[in-house]
Order: sequence, then structure tokens, then C-alpha cells
Amino acid sequence: MQTLDKIKLRGKEWSYKIIGSGVPCIVTGISPLYTKLATSKLIEKIQFIYVPLYWENEHSDFDVTKLTRKDIIADIDVVRQQLGYEKIATLNHSALGFISLEYALNYPQHNLLNIVIGTPPCWTKEYAAVRDAFFQHDASAERKTILQANLEKFAKQKENLSSNKIYAIEYAAKSPIFWFDPNYDCTSMWDEINVNGAMINHYFNSDSVFAKYDNRTEYQKLNVPTLLALGRYDYAVPYNSWDFAKAIKKLRIYLFDRSAHYPMLEEQQLFDQVVEAWIDGLK
Repeated sequence: MQTLDKIKLRGKEWSYKIIGSGVPCIVTGISPLYTKLATSKLIEKIQFIYVPLYWENEHSDFDVTKLTRKDIIADIDVVRQQLGYEKIATLNHSALGFISLEYALNYPQHNLLNIVIGTPPCWTKEYAAVRDAFFQHDASAERKTILQANLEKFAKQKENLSSNKIYAIEYAAKSPIFWFDPNYDCTSMWDEINVNGAMINHYFNSDSVFAKYDNRTEYQKLNVPTLLALGRYDYAVPYNSWDFAKAIKKLRIYLFDRSAHYPMLEEQQLFDQVVEAWIDGLK
């Protein structure tokens, strides 16, 4: 591994952070949140390489609106090369799970293993209907009531707020969808995070990169060991939406019974144990 002050990518310099001494693992996303993954046990198994890239406002003048999924996957490999690794693991959460899958498919010779947490198998209208039906059928009356009250409160709060603050408050209002405890207040989680709103819009609005994205067929081609962590109470990513993948040999699915969208935080001790045992079993 080389020691660099910054990663150079698309004419910009990007900060990164390395924690641990195990399998080199590139983690993308919102770094202040995901650094919580680096527990004292896991850093013996995984060397976490946190590279925020486009998901935070590190370069507010960087135009993200032309970035494709292919661009981002290629950039992950540029990071690997600049840091001097022959092979890497990846770890991605939620929507960013596409990075782990597509890196495995496009750069298998440089991919050791992947850990994917709470990621959806696709983003089609069909999937949205399955997700909504799961909430209506599975969620308790209390959870539904809390969500409705939270959303009504948010609608009154959002005027005259910055886009980053609106994102944080709306996300917190949807706690019954994202957290095992429907009353969990995750507002403070976003205090140290500056979300790149342009990137979020580029990926998730009605005409976004993900508007018709369906990777269920692609998972059938997976040939790199991949661990998928799902939460029983995750109403953003229903665990039953992954039933199609149970027979995929390279994909290990683990369902956390007291978690929603963040099993790595909600059941951290068990999450650590599952990841450690899985990595040890690959040797």
C-alpha cells in the first residue's frame, strides 16, 4: 500500500481515511457514518479504506450530473491502483450496493470479497410496489401511526431549511422505515455529515440513474464471495425481495432479526461476529 495525502480522480483531489490492518476494503458513501463500522474486532479482519468520493460535498464545484454507474466503478479501481493494492474487498450500504456487485462483475481479478448491507435488488416500479406492500402488510399499527405523525411534522418544518438539513429531517421522520426502533431519532447522526444533494438527485429522482435499474439477473453471474446483511424490519429493503437469490452460491444472505436498514449499528456485536466468521470460513 502506498501512503498518499489525497486520491487524484477526475481532475480533483479526494480525501480518504484508513482504519485497520486486515483485508483491504474500499468503503464508499458518507464516511462519518460508516467509520462506525470499524470496531476494535473488525479492524483485525478488515482494513477499512473510507473514500467519500461524490456522496459528500467535498468538491461543491464538481459536476456529478453526468456520472454513470460505470464511471463510479471505474473510479473505484483507480483508487485501488493509486493505493497500490493488487486485490481489494468492497463494502457498501443501501443503494450503493450496486458498487460491490458491479465491481465484482467488471474487475473480478482485483476483487477479493464484498460486504453489502441493506441493498435493494432493483429500483423498478415493480419493486416499489413490493416494498410498499411489505410495509402495509408487515408493519405494526404503532409503526404506521408514528410514521404518519412524523411526516406531518416534517411537512411543517422543512420550509426555509438548507437542502442538507431537509434531507436529515426527512430521513429522521422516516425512522419507522429505517430503524428497528420506530421512535429512534437519528437527526443527530447527520450533524457531521454534509450530503451532496446534487448526487442524491442525480441518482434518485424520477429520471435518475436508478429509475429502471434492475440487477437481479446480474446477481446470477456473481462469482466473488459476497455477504449480504439484511434487517428483518427494514421497510426500505424488504428481506423477501431477495428470495430469488437464495440459490446463488457465491452470495451468503444473513437476516438480522432485531434490525432494520442498519444492522451494522443496531446489532453491531452480532454483525461483527457474522462478518468475522464469514471471512474466516472463506480461507
